[in-house]
Amino acid sequence: MNIKEEKLDLIKWLIEVEDDQVIKQFRTLQKLNEEAAAKEMSIEERAANDQGLKSLKEGKSLTHDEVRRLTAEKCPHLFQ
Repeated sequence: MNIKEEKLDLIKWLIEVEDDQVIKQFRTLQKLNEEAAAKEMSIEERAANDQGLKSLKEGKSLTHDEVRRLTAEKCPHLFQ
C-alpha cells in the first residue's frame, strides 16, 4: 500500500471509531507531531549547525575562558 492508500485506510477506520480513548490518543499524537514540526530547524539553522560541527572537527574552537576573554574585550559592560 502506498502512503495515500494508508492514510485513506486510516481515515475510513477512524470515522467508524466510537472509543473516546482512541480519539484522545490520536489527538495526543497530532499534538506531538505538531510540536515536533515546530521544533524542526530551518535551512539556515541547519546550515549554521553543520558549519559549527565542521569547525569543531577541524579544531577551530575556543575554550570557555577564551570566549569569556573575547566577550569581555568586545562587551566590557557585561562584566562590570
